[in-house]
Amino acid sequence: MEELQELNYKTQVLLEKLDKSTKQFFDELIGCFDLEDTSIQPRIEAKLESFVKEIEIINKETNDLKQIFIANLDKIDFSIFLQSFSEPEHKEILSKYEALMNVINAKNNGRSWMELVQEQDQKSDGHGTEFSSIRAVAIDVGIQISVFLAQYFFLLAEELDQEVMGSKIRSVKSSIRSEITEKKSSTAITDRFVSVINILEEAMEFYYMKNNTMESGFIGETGDDVLGMILLEVSNLERAIFTRLFPDWFNSMKAIEAVERGMKKSFSSKLNEIGWKIQELKKKMKENNEELGTVHHEDWNLKFKEILDFKIPAIWRTLDLNVKTTNGKNKGSEDETENHQTRPKSSLI
Repeated sequence: MEELQELNYKTQVLLEKLDKSTKQFFDELIGCFDLEDTSIQPRIEAKLESFVKEIEIINKETNDLKQIFIANLDKIDFSIFLQSFSEPEHKEILSKYEALMNVINAKNNGRSWMELVQEQDQKSDGHGTEFSSIRAVAIDVGIQISVFLAQYFFLLAEELDQEVMGSKIRSVKSSIRSEITEKKSSTAITDRFVSVINILEEAMEFYYMKNNTMESGFIGETGDDVLGMILLEVSNLERAIFTRLFPDWFNSMKAIEAVERGMKKSFSSKLNEIGWKIQELKKKMKENNEELGTVHHEDWNLKFKEILDFKIPAIWRTLDLNVKTTNGKNKGSEDETENHQTRPKSSLI
């Protein structure tokens, strides 16, 4: 991300130099018009030749930097804090992350991925092809993060009693909602995650009616790391779409496609890592259940499957990135979702 900011700065300097050179050329050109001077034409031609050479050099440097900028998009990693961290550390890290994003937005008068896509669609007579693409990525990533969040809580329910679990869920929901409060508005992304937490909260009540809790302790520190990673990706998904990271000149189809490739690569890597940790926890749970002879109630197994296969995808299929808040920021519908009966295919992992 720092490399991209540096490339953007250098490009802006060159563009400003180009503007300055153009103005200087025309100022000098006007100064050549002395009616009593018989050498006007040669002087103008000499200045024009010099100006053209300077412009060619600046254009080459600018184009080179733009190509480097686009090539570096494959290295974009919106998960700036790469190390694992526990859930209690999430608030502090998220605060630093929020501050960094604020600095980027304050210094950069460019556009977000969302704005780039919207402008491109307007150029193509509003067919919405690219906008559909960004929505598809958001839905796909949102479903995967939500499924991991559900799996984490369902695993955690094995060893926490209902009261402690309720406190844990409320803490996570509060963390997500705190971002909404800080921004003075919610977005389509955070709204969807809050809706997911709500159905998980209801599901946990059903779980404790059908199953017993075991104080096994197998989740432990690994579980805290997993939750921290999941919560960071919740933040990353919103910022990846809405942070004004890209310079004004960055507006071609090639640029947008490069952003999408970089975005998919970044999320794919992080979600694969979370998925691996979830599988490790599942393995531990299975071994623990076999040792204790624990069997989950069939009604709970069916409800668990319904949440993962139908309810979570249904929430994300209502994602509307077009709706605006009163302050002009993108916002999603807060209406509750319908329970659709098909699950969209994953394209990232």
